[in-house]
Amino acid sequence: MHPLLTQERLLRFAQMNGVQVMAYTQFGNASTAGRLSSADNKTEYGVFMHRDEICAPAKKYNKTAGQVALRWALQRGTVIMPKTEKVERLDENLNIFDF
Repeated sequence: MHPLLTQERLLRFAQMNGVQVMAYTQFGNASTAGRLSSADNKTEYGVFMHRDEICAPAKKYNKTAGQVALRWALQRGTVIMPKTEKVERLDENLNIFDF
């Protein structure tokens, strides 16, 4: 579940039945990359992070693509569990409530 694989019907079904959904691989993964053109698959860090749908709001609100994707997932009511080993990315992940 991520911006290119929204799983709308599944999310609605789960919410109607009291099931909390966790957005596993919210930045996409290698199997997602196979369904995208090579131009979309620029980095391992999110196979869709360079697309206009993510970059335009990131630029507008002076945020990173990751922050936009996390906020999108959270606003949909899904649980997010971003993983990082970098302190600066941890700070980014926590700073998603001011836009």
